[in-house]
Amino acid sequence: MKRFVNIGGEMISLPAKVAAIDQAYPSQEGQIGLALTAEEQKGQRPRLCLFTTFDCTVEEVNRVLQRAGFSNLARVRRVQSLDEIPTLGSGKTDYRGLTDRLKRLTSQ
Repeated sequence: MKRFVNIGGEMISLPAKVAAIDQAYPSQEGQIGLALTAEEQKGQRPRLCLFTTFDCTVEEVNRVLQRAGFSNLARVRRVQSLDEIPTLGSGKTDYRGLTDRLKRLTSQ
């Protein structure tokens, strides 16, 4: 899975954004509390979706990112709360599963 997304000619690092959000909303030791993925549709600008295990709003998250020095070019457009962030057998975040879940959510 791509961990960078091109928005408006600028390469956006999704892990860097996750790190900034994680500082504002620290997760419990050993648990993944959030994941960021991009919804990319042909001919449209990618939209960022944040999956979390805690309550927050799009406005709060974008405020955190702005304070961390990120431009408004790549704002989070959706926050989806989950009981837990899906992981692979290796313990890493299952981004493919999250992307599939996002596609199902947007097609409803």
